[in-house]
Amino acid sequence: MLDLGDDGPPEYNFDEAHALSLNILLGEEGLDEFDDADRHRIAWNAAHRLKAWPDVREGLDALRERYIVASFSLMSYRLVIDTSRRNRLTWDAVLSCEGLGVYKLLPQAYQRAAQRLQLAPAECLMVACHPFDLDAAAKVGFRTALVWRPNEWGDNLSERPEFPPLGTYDVEVDSVLELSGKLGSETLKILGSP
Repeated sequence: MLDLGDDGPPEYNFDEAHALSLNILLGEEGLDEFDDADRHRIAWNAAHRLKAWPDVREGLDALRERYIVASFSLMSYRLVIDTSRRNRLTWDAVLSCEGLGVYKLLPQAYQRAAQRLQLAPAECLMVACHPFDLDAAAKVGFRTALVWRPNEWGDNLSERPEFPPLGTYDVEVDSVLELSGKLGSETLKILGSP
């Protein structure tokens, strides 16, 4: 999904990418016994039932008392809606790359997200546990907040991305709730990647 839309309008969204990837994988492994209903349960139901990190709901609620808090995601609108409802997450806005017409890590995705909120990039704080997302946001002038999620990449250390040294981002915390406490009274709009 990264950089999708750089060479023209995207031809699929996040959910369609799940289904396409599953079909390719099942074909490569010769697993033809999975019918359409099975494939839908795997590619759609599993993703749309994801659980948020335990601190997210309380952290978002605390942040929303002082800031505009928007979901800015590669995920489809429907996936953000379903996972937000399941986890009782409340956003002031949902900005899916699906609707922006370009996907992260393209600079235009971040610029369009800020424009949709009628903000300058410097007024936005990108919050994520993925350094590549924060790095791309910083390049267009966003402030950045890294939420450390050691288990985001699973137990296989070889699959974890290389993290930059401590102090690389404007704010570095262990939870969204901690982020709320660390931010002072600055005028920032919070853009998060659920």
